[in-house]
Amino acid sequence: MKKIFLINLFITTICFALDFSVYPTNFNLDITKINTEEMYIVNNTTSCLKIEIFPEIDESYGEEYSLNSNIKIFPKIVVVKPAGKQAVRFRVIPNKKEGEFKSYITFKELPKTSHTEEENINHVQTSIGMLAEISIPIYGRGKNINISGEITKVKCVRKGNELQINTEVISNGNGHLRLNYELENIDNGKVLEGKLGNSAREGKKMITKIIPLEYPKMNKGKLTILDDKRNIYYKKVISF
Repeated sequence: MKKIFLINLFITTICFALDFSVYPTNFNLDITKINTEEMYIVNNTTSCLKIEIFPEIDESYGEEYSLNSNIKIFPKIVVVKPAGKQAVRFRVIPNKKEGEFKSYITFKELPKTSHTEEENINHVQTSIGMLAEISIPIYGRGKNINISGEITKVKCVRKGNELQINTEVISNGNGHLRLNYELENIDNGKVLEGKLGNSAREGKKMITKIIPLEYPKMNKGKLTILDDKRNIYYKKVISF
């Protein structure tokens, strides 16, 4: 079974190779008040699809900081017509706790029903590994969010024409850091930039990012790691 967590926009493209796609691909909600939102399932096939929808815990946040008990989904099972679109609504009831919370809403494709034993055998043989799950992240902002942290270790390893950046991040607050990178070519001043990854809600986490190098002869660069508000956590000229 394939399972996809839609976090970055490029993953949406991958999603269209599956039997169905889902949008929007993430939510960031103020959970001090009631939220009612809509999501859409698009059937990318020429046959009907039966899909189950349910909340799931993000293991890095755990049960304590999940939104599962706050999320109400309707309907919980849908049948989407060929090349059709189906709306699914969910409500997040208020959470009075402090900090950031997270869950996924997962869309799970269910097996098609066969009418005869022979059809069922053929169906199982042809559909193994083809059913998909798509999980959409739902972030909830509670009261008094404190996003702070530090980078304690950065290790860069060159592998051919790629640079692997291993970053150890400690979150000291009650929400995760959204970190980006900028890698400046010392020779020509050109900058490679993108998303590095997210810290844990609290405590330590190792983030690994592989960056394709634009120039094969590039062996030195200025690496800057910063958050989405452009606060700098690491800045250093590195050799690789």
